[in-house]
Amino acid sequence: MRSLRFATIMLAALGTSIAFYHLLGIPARLSWDAVPWITATVKDEAFQVRVTVGTLLEQAAIAAAALQAFCLFRRRPAFGYTLTGLLLLILAQVIFLLGVTPLSTEIDAWTLTSYPLDWEQWRIQWECAQAARAIALIAGLGALVLSVVTEVPVRWHSWHSGTERPRRTPEVAPRTSAGVSPSTDRRAVPGAGRRPIAGAAPPPLAARPPSPTAPAARPIAQLAPHTSGAATAARVAELRRAYAEAVSRRATIATAPPASR
Repeated sequence: MRSLRFATIMLAALGTSIAFYHLLGIPARLSWDAVPWITATVKDEAFQVRVTVGTLLEQAAIAAAALQAFCLFRRRPAFGYTLTGLLLLILAQVIFLLGVTPLSTEIDAWTLTSYPLDWEQWRIQWECAQAARAIALIAGLGALVLSVVTEVPVRWHSWHSGTERPRRTPEVAPRTSAGVSPSTDRRAVPGAGRRPIAGAAPPPLAARPPSPTAPAARPIAQLAPHTSGAATAARVAELRRAYAEAVSRRATIATAPPASR
């Protein structure tokens, strides 16, 4: 399909280029006298070659556009633009057959010394038909190009700054295996399981995400029993006495002779 659309646009562009070349020369041709205008129109072989080649290119473009319109029947709005271009190319051929060809047949019978007195009226009609044909070809080429442009995806961007729309990165929760804590799952910790780089410092502990299964930290006041100051002092004194007895017992065992142990 791409090759067909490319061939259609190329054929239409080549045919239109010949007609556009003649369209640019019409203002100058209208100021010529009878002899140079008849010479350039009837006697110039290069002009006759351009007319023949242009007609063949336009007919090939019409055939390609018809096939393209058939293939794009269910694709809108490309089908509408293609059909419009096809109709404009056909209109250019109709203008050539009904407007240019009868006048060209009459002008071909003229000679440099024998031509009608109202030849200027013939010239105006012939040049106007050529201009109308060129305009129809240009419009048809534009419609064929639009059939392709309308299907090209365009990204949203800022027309003022010329920057593209920033892409939003979705936030994905860390995945963990069934029954495995994120602290032991390598997929849950960024950089876990990778070989350390020589000379690189280890990642800080604060960068690692906390384990959802670990118990939440409790205040220090909640760890100690709610007791009064006197009971706490008595408990501390009891622990000191037990520690002192353990130290003295260990020292006695260390200094006793082996036989008494």
